[in-house]
Amino acid sequence: MNYQAKPSVHGCLVFIGCTLFFPIGVFFLLFRIYKHRHANHLKIDDIKLISVSLMVVWAFMSFVYMVAMVQEHPGDVVLFAAITFLFLALPGVLLGLWARRKERKLHQMYTYYENLTVHKHIASIDRIADMTKQNAHTVMNDICHMIYTGRLPGAFVDSYSREVLFRNAHAVPHRHDVNIVIETGYSRMQAAPAAAPVKKEAVPAVKVVECSGCGYKTELVQGQSKECEYCGSPVG
Repeated sequence: MNYQAKPSVHGCLVFIGCTLFFPIGVFFLLFRIYKHRHANHLKIDDIKLISVSLMVVWAFMSFVYMVAMVQEHPGDVVLFAAITFLFLALPGVLLGLWARRKERKLHQMYTYYENLTVHKHIASIDRIADMTKQNAHTVMNDICHMIYTGRLPGAFVDSYSREVLFRNAHAVPHRHDVNIVIETGYSRMQAAPAAAPVKKEAVPAVKVVECSGCGYKTELVQGQSKECEYCGSPVG
């Protein structure tokens, strides 16, 4: 599927064809509507084009009729303008309101697409189409238009896998990106040399020994021996 950023037939050609070359303009319009069947933003432009064309044609016809008949039949001018308003201008106004409503709904859908792809990490076009109850080609065209207009920076659509992917790992916090950060931090911790443990000086054990000659008790360090202070007998 090829994404269309611009209309397949320029609006000026359609307008001139409908006003000056009536049958040709209709064919241009039908061809344009067919080519835009999967592009929501272009379908809205088609509705706006028809709306503006109807109102311009009504204004032009009313002006020409007024210039031609204002002196001979001035009352008919108002009647003609009213009748043509019902068949031309009023449908044009209604189509314009409908286009604005569809445009608001499309922007809401863009926000939903952004939430699915960026925050919920759903990349599959087909899954997004199922969740939004739309055609997969329409969803792909909508997301391509979001990328084209800058609403999804760093994103692109892989037509082979039919997924929305991101070039910049920091643009979207994917789950695997978070894992990479964690693993990288862990590996740095492992690579860093461990600090040498501070060796604490061992405190020598002290024991109380009783002299075998006189019974005097003396404190001795483990492994030490000396003479009794009173009787001179060896202690230890």
